[in-house]
Amino acid sequence: MYLRYWLPLMVSVSLASGECDLTTRSDSVVPGNVTGVSCQEDQTPDMTSSRCAIRCHAALDCRAAIAVCSSSACFCTHCADIFNIDFVAVGVESHLKGRVFVEYLAFPPARQISIPNGLSVGQVIRVRVKLASDSTSLKLLSQENAFTAFLIDFRFYSKSIVRNSNVQGWGLEERSKPHFNFSPGQEINVLYIVRSTEYVVYIDSVQFFVFEHREHDLHSIQTFSIDSIGTAGSLIFIFISD
Repeated sequence: MYLRYWLPLMVSVSLASGECDLTTRSDSVVPGNVTGVSCQEDQTPDMTSSRCAIRCHAALDCRAAIAVCSSSACFCTHCADIFNIDFVAVGVESHLKGRVFVEYLAFPPARQISIPNGLSVGQVIRVRVKLASDSTSLKLLSQENAFTAFLIDFRFYSKSIVRNSNVQGWGLEERSKPHFNFSPGQEINVLYIVRSTEYVVYIDSVQFFVFEHREHDLHSIQTFSIDSIGTAGSLIFIFISD
């Protein structure tokens, strides 16, 4: 069952200690129409937006807490997964349960960030990156980094965004895109939604492409890697939902 909500998507950060840090990062607020999967209303009395998020953080089967509040009451919905986001500005508040893993990390050299327990359907990865001068490569790696399950390569010399995979050899490149209005040194947001058969990728709130899984064992994809050619880029942050 899919449920749709119009909202500004607000990402929360959980602390390694197990406590909930519900401070919303200003650079992680994006507007959108979220389609949640396996959603249930939380009818706890005296609900608030913060309480809705806290209860999601405490639940094993919640990835998104969606609060619709008026002057008299808040209605809280918890969703197990995220299926889609249509980016339009409206006024409902949502928190994704997850963690920011790194902040302000320069590359090259190549940087690798571990994805705890590998990927799973309904998960969201959000990356903010400063593009390098020639090319910037984002990779999802599987099987102890032996294979590139999913490559996104921003190439200024050819004005292309190449997608590919290297699972027992490189596959066919995909290059279709809405536009290439990017420049070296520009900061962009890249958001992945992991579906059962594909990744949906948004760049700066625009759905750029869908890439079908070539590595079907999602749990084996346990590393995010970023590298570049030319002047240095930087990884501003990477958020990975639980």
